[in-house]
Amino acid sequence: MILPVTRHNYPTFLSLWEEFTQDQPEPKLAMTVTRQLLAGIMDYPDTGVALLDGDRAGLLWVQASETPWDPARRAIGWGTYVRPTYRRTGIAKALWEVASRDLKTKGFQCVILSPLARDLHVINALYGAGFRPYQVTLKKDL
Repeated sequence: MILPVTRHNYPTFLSLWEEFTQDQPEPKLAMTVTRQLLAGIMDYPDTGVALLDGDRAGLLWVQASETPWDPARRAIGWGTYVRPTYRRTGIAKALWEVASRDLKTKGFQCVILSPLARDLHVINALYGAGFRPYQVTLKKDL
């Protein structure tokens, strides 16, 4: 069962998100930003979607990204995470199906994700969920 994040299950979401961000460049910063932005979704539900798998095996989080120069109502995906022992069981797909329906009813027109290029299995799964290339982000270490 896929559940919206509420004040009741918020600690569970944060715990899973912390697992997800451990491999990210700045995990402590990511957790600080997460707490602030996620509180916004709980206070203003039309600004995005935060979902949790009922078995505490996975999560998904997308948030509104509107700009004055582009009137399209789009959501930016902050992340989808499924615990390793639950991968390839359809949890991520179920999370995206619920999120897509919810975002559409809230008037969003698209979702933009920026998965890490090294995560080819994630990119392939996103292709399977209907995502297509939108832009390319390049990085150069100095």
